[in-house]
Amino acid sequence: LDKFKALWAQNNDIKGWITLEGTQIDYPVVQSDDNEYYERRDFTRASNQHGVPFLDFRVDVEKPSTNMVIYAHNMNDGQMFGELMNYKSLAYYQQHPTIQFDSVYREGEYKIFGIVLCKKDDPDFLYHSFINPETEEETTEFIQKVQERSLIVLPVDVLPTDEMITLSTCDYTFKSAEGDRIARFVVFARKVRDGEDSSVDVSQAYFNPNPVLPQEWYDQVKRNQEAEEAAQAEALAALKEEAALWFTASELESISDAELQSQLDARKAEFTKYVSLETLEGMTAEEKIAAYNQALSGSSYDEELYLQADQYLADRGDMDWLTGSARESFILQMIQQPESQWNALCSQLLNQSGGMSISADQGTTMAVGQQQSLYLQMQSDTGEEIRWSVSGRAVEIAEDYGTEAVITALRAGTSTVTARMGSRSTTIQITVEEAAASVSLSSSSLSLNVGESASVSASVSPDGDYTYDWRTNGASRALSIDDDTSDSITITANKEGSYIVTLRVRNSDGDLVGRVDLPVTVGAGVQTMDVSLSAGSRSLTVGET
Repeated sequence: LDKFKALWAQNNDIKGWITLEGTQIDYPVVQSDDNEYYERRDFTRASNQHGVPFLDFRVDVEKPSTNMVIYAHNMNDGQMFGELMNYKSLAYYQQHPTIQFDSVYREGEYKIFGIVLCKKDDPDFLYHSFINPETEEETTEFIQKVQERSLIVLPVDVLPTDEMITLSTCDYTFKSAEGDRIARFVVFARKVRDGEDSSVDVSQAYFNPNPVLPQEWYDQVKRNQEAEEAAQAEALAALKEEAALWFTASELESISDAELQSQLDARKAEFTKYVSLETLEGMTAEEKIAAYNQALSGSSYDEELYLQADQYLADRGDMDWLTGSARESFILQMIQQPESQWNALCSQLLNQSGGMSISADQGTTMAVGQQQSLYLQMQSDTGEEIRWSVSGRAVEIAEDYGTEAVITALRAGTSTVTARMGSRSTTIQITVEEAAASVSLSSSSLSLNVGESASVSASVSPDGDYTYDWRTNGASRALSIDDDTSDSITITANKEGSYIVTLRVRNSDGDLVGRVDLPVTVGAGVQTMDVSLSAGSRSLTVGET
């Protein structure tokens, strides 16, 4: 063909040009008197690791041979025959069902009829030696072997009289037991016949459910699976070792392996809201929990700073949706940082939560058997369905009513409760403790106005020698307690807002045996003032002033 004259002048080994439309495969094809010369040489015969596509030296292009075998490297950058790997995808085949190969003697379009993963020099499938069969029976048998091995069942018929091309490259899916690269990826195609439509009904193609594959492929799959299982076991052992530094043994009993990573991440996130990671470093799980509980009680925080942070949120105008225990937890997180970082913390919370948070009616620590409500607060209600879910076996969702979910504490441990609304989601971690005693309050909640007081008493069952510790979680200036070590207290409201008063009950050995939270809402109330007049009384007639 005239179009090859210029290329022949550059290199008289030119034998054709191969093109796969829409891909990098668009190269001259050469041929030498062996199959090694062009492995690491380019079209100009210069040294090049990419090489150039070349025909098997046994192929007769002029005649032509029944099957013209073309080799090229599988380069990581996709060059040469690297893009042939894409034929493992059904969608890719459907986009590229034909190959154009023009020899120096004639042009030709070829329909792909086989996509095969095999090994080199397989005595049952010597595809690279099928070039000039002596009989049609040999060709028919070869076609059948190709179709049995094809990863995709292709809607292309093949006759023993058809002209074929074979594109062969290396594959790295499997190796021999000795580690040698023996895998090959091969694409087979037959020439479009005279008068035949070159189009292919690719919708009829489908993955072969049981292609013939080399035993080495199955062996490699098994080795890969064993290596993955070993890596997973090693990673799980390391995860359990780390988790033992954050959870007690009894807590770990309630957490499955599948939930362990998410539970660990949630606990770290929760604890480091109130205690720095540097402080927690080197502590046992029990010490970390004690430090967290102490921080959560507010005993180690500047109460003026707490109220300042609370006012900062109120003044922003975009954090009003954050209320209850969720607001309280976030404030405690804020005051661990310089005031200059508060805006960034608020922005981060808005971005992460999508303007949503979960507030716990009775706090984030529960006793086994206890029930409480969780409430979803939102910056904006899009009207989308709210879906509640829980990970971890410590609690379960008993009922949900849209923005409210009722949870029941089942066993000691931790669970993460998630509320989702469209693409937005937010979580809260709930810790469940064994209840050695039952603690109840005379009031389940209080509503006061600023300046008002109310009495609350606690009862503990069974009877015993107990000590009482009432805390206001960092807001003691907003609420005053007259005697925080008695079983009966008087609470006075000093500042408008929503607060949680927590009672911890300990036995004579100092062990925590029960805990209960009391929500307190403080309103502004009605302000009064003294009024006096300059005149005691006057009598006026009509018209007088």
